[in-house]
Amino acid sequence: SPPSPPTPPSLPPSPRVPQSRLLPPSTPTPLLCKQVELLVDVRALDPPQWCNKAAERRSSRNVCERYFAVLSVNRSSGVYRVARCAHDSADTKCRLAAHEATCAPPPPPQPD
Repeated sequence: SPPSPPTPPSLPPSPRVPQSRLLPPSTPTPLLCKQVELLVDVRALDPPQWCNKAAERRSSRNVCERYFAVLSVNRSSGVYRVARCAHDSADTKCRLAAHEATCAPPPPPQPD
């Protein structure tokens, strides 16, 4: 029988990253965290709103789904939870989608 191939060298153990540096289990960056960069936060409106507040969001899927809500922010880490607004045509409502994501804080703005 042919000789068996040599055993590959074992890799050193990977360094442990302290839990405090890791995001909750939603890493790598969830797609939703990237999507909300292009959407409007209903909670940042003046005054803050929820998805179903405005008539135009209730009546139009296109308008509704341009919005999202920040559900909570961890003030010390900057990590935040978000959900998109989703249109329910059967009830003519614009509601928070069931899917949420936990996102890392945005990078600081770059000077012009």
